[in-house]
Amino acid sequence: MDKFIKCFYILTIIAGSIFIGINVVKNNKNVDFVSTYNSDDKNKNLEYVTIQEIRDTKEEVIRELEDGKYTNLIADDMYVSISSEDEVCNMYEYAPGLFHGITDPMEIHNMQMDLIKYYLGEDLLEECICDANSIYEDTVSVDGGWLLRDYKEVYKHLKEGTYDQICSRKVYGYSLPNITYSAYSNVEGDNRYAHFLPDFSKTMVIKGKVIEMSEQPGMDPASEYEALAIYYPEGENIYDEYELQNSKISIREAINFVEDYFKNKLPYDISIGAEKKVAKVAVYELSEGKICLEFYIVRIINGMETEYSSSYGMGGPGTYIDEICPAMMVDVDDIDQYILLNNTLKFEKEGKSVSEVVSLESALQCVSDKIGKNSIYNVTEARMSYRRKIINDRQFENEYECIPCWIIRCENQVDGRETRFYINLINGNIDYKTSYS
Repeated sequence: MDKFIKCFYILTIIAGSIFIGINVVKNNKNVDFVSTYNSDDKNKNLEYVTIQEIRDTKEEVIRELEDGKYTNLIADDMYVSISSEDEVCNMYEYAPGLFHGITDPMEIHNMQMDLIKYYLGEDLLEECICDANSIYEDTVSVDGGWLLRDYKEVYKHLKEGTYDQICSRKVYGYSLPNITYSAYSNVEGDNRYAHFLPDFSKTMVIKGKVIEMSEQPGMDPASEYEALAIYYPEGENIYDEYELQNSKISIREAINFVEDYFKNKLPYDISIGAEKKVAKVAVYELSEGKICLEFYIVRIINGMETEYSSSYGMGGPGTYIDEICPAMMVDVDDIDQYILLNNTLKFEKEGKSVSEVVSLESALQCVSDKIGKNSIYNVTEARMSYRRKIINDRQFENEYECIPCWIIRCENQVDGRETRFYINLINGNIDYKTSYS
């Protein structure tokens, strides 16, 4: 083993969090933005109704869409998600500070190592343990990765109380370790990975079964396989059953298990943050007879979901960013891998609340008008969600403006590309984003 731990990839993902040893960027999609919707001017041509009216008329609006009300919009089993609250407003999200006020680097190290062992077992390889916060400054290995100090050196400084001498990245002004276990892509036949940021705002676990079962390389089946089926929490056929590795389970039971796990079963306390829910479930066959359920996890802020994504987005202040938080199940009583982002962000209301918002019918009319006459789009989802705009993207100082929107997901029937239309719930202005494969 060299003096340094050599990591094949160090990627900065979602406001500066570092995942070591794996390339987790999916689909490599470029994105077009058209920003016209976040102005102060209210679109007075639209209908504004109470959220209860939207709940009461939802089925009628869906039926009219399916019956051909719009010449350029179609729908088959469109899913609609509506806020559980009766008022909406802009929200402000911010990083709250240290994890439970802990400033001792050895205490953080011990917590991180205990969690790594909890998830991955005791049979860890020392050469796969590294600290992303003690990088040799301005030093790059021959294969392009950053060079990290040997774990024995890191532990020696932690034990002697001199960790601040080697720490290259402060956490809220404190020298705290960022311990990661990275066997995946570094050790033949060992697919384990675990990473817990010092403030626990981002956490990632890979036990390795999904990767082991996959015929295609990579950690995420959505990048390599076509989904057998898609399900929504309150959608149709939610009681369909699938045979996993150790038993059979329905989609409804699987959703209940995952939501209960992230609410009550995590071995670390992130209750300061928003509640987590399942937005969508995709079913994949990784190899013959080997089924994986992938859950798209969203956070609930003021009764509404955050925007979820199937590909990573990055950007600086002033740009919009969504969240990708997948969890994967191949056994009915366990989660084999997950990524959680923004675990500990706190939020507060910004500006006044409004009780009347753009109706679902008006939102669909906006989409139809924007598309024009030369295309046909299949509407798959209409969700009341928070779209997040970056105010500050510095790690451990993250700030976001959360804007309440209708997010209408559509698939172009000509080229199959997905376009998301954003209709600001408060002012009715529209924006859209198209993904290019």
